[in-house]
Amino acid sequence: QGEVAIETQDVKTWRHKETRKIIEFAIPALSITLADPIMSCVDAVCIGQSGTTLELAALGPNLVIFNFINYTFQFLAMATTLSVSSLLASEKTERARRSIAVFLQMALAGGCGLGALLACRPARVLSWTGTIPELVRPAEAYLRVRA
Repeated sequence: QGEVAIETQDVKTWRHKETRKIIEFAIPALSITLADPIMSCVDAVCIGQSGTTLELAALGPNLVIFNFINYTFQFLAMATTLSVSSLLASEKTERARRSIAVFLQMALAGGCGLGALLACRPARVLSWTGTIPELVRPAEAYLRVRA
């Protein structure tokens, strides 16, 4: 019975340590996922308090654009995590470093390309969402600021 009590205590200690590790990882990961929706809510509240209904309505197409970009590029974060963790588990640290470098280059290229598109052609991008002509001007201003 003494050995069982020791094993039970070891399991509890191990579970506690593992739960703590999971929470330490999950909180930053969750904050990354929630950042864009929270930012959109803050924008809506600020514009709702000080702007016109036209400006508030102009947020809609922009939210569509930014949510699309956010969810489209989440694959990159997931693929990076899976690839690097698999390589590190196999003790292939040099390949893991190279993978990180490739994923960072992809993120930089995608971000610069999308940033340039949003900054240089906001009316074109907004037209893809079906934005009505009355909203294009205020939506362009918001798109440029957030891009």
